[in-house]
Amino acid sequence: MNLCQLEYFATVAEVGSFRRAAARLYVSQAALSQQIKQLEHELGVPLLERSKPQIRLTPPGQVFLDRVKRIQTEIDAARAEMSGFAGVQHGRLTVGTTTATTGEFQVPSLIAAFAKRHSQVELMVRQQTSSDLFKLIAEGAVDVGLVIVQAQDARIPPDIRVEPLYTFGLGVVISSEHRLAGRERIGLRELEGERLILSSSGSAPRAAIDRALKDADFAPSLAPFETTDPAMMLALVAEGLGAGFAHSGTVKSAFPRLKVLEIADADLTCTAALAWAERGPRTAAIAAFVDLAREWTRDYP
Repeated sequence: MNLCQLEYFATVAEVGSFRRAAARLYVSQAALSQQIKQLEHELGVPLLERSKPQIRLTPPGQVFLDRVKRIQTEIDAARAEMSGFAGVQHGRLTVGTTTATTGEFQVPSLIAAFAKRHSQVELMVRQQTSSDLFKLIAEGAVDVGLVIVQAQDARIPPDIRVEPLYTFGLGVVISSEHRLAGRERIGLRELEGERLILSSSGSAPRAAIDRALKDADFAPSLAPFETTDPAMMLALVAEGLGAGFAHSGTVKSAFPRLKVLEIADADLTCTAALAWAERGPRTAAIAAFVDLAREWTRDYP
């Protein structure tokens, strides 16, 4: 058994065809088939069902594929760690973010600053939902993530390390023409009759909002708007379509005409943090990005 055979098997399993797998791997179909047969002979079990139009995994093939994926992840991590010994001048780095973190971390500027300092690093950025981002970090597809979390956040897998950078509170966002625009602080129940414009379920800010509404025994009479995009939420508020929740620091720079009111009867606290796999690679590029993010947020919020 060798790494080449494992790669061949994983590719056939992914695309479900010897022809397509051979084209992707730049090998002949006959050579690919022969390598898979040798692998099956060594293991003593069939890994693939070949009688159907599309190649399918046998039960032992599925179990073996799970092992192969873990082996490939470890190999990628080993290569990344070894490249790190050459210094930050080389290597690869994949940074993960969510729409919620873009404004908090000023992600475009942070990424640009890293790219300028370390121009030889092959840099990739992936924006995902929080749950998908944690999964990608655990799988090794993302090296370090910029995330928003809460204390004892149940979404964080046990093998993910989270380093808090700073804590911030959410306030109620309204337009300058809103009936409450003359106030500085309000209670949640004063939003009775308002349409709430909320981030989608599953995010740390939304979890904080839902918990605060539940604690206040307040159920909005109008169905809320939901969006994964904080900029969309602020734009809808600016149009007078309802009230939202956001960190004042991210609102003032993007929508100076909006007003953020302090919430008098609830604590909507979230934490901006870095996340990476506890057992993932420790490359110079990752260390450099973590150091820059710490420096970047030192004076936040």
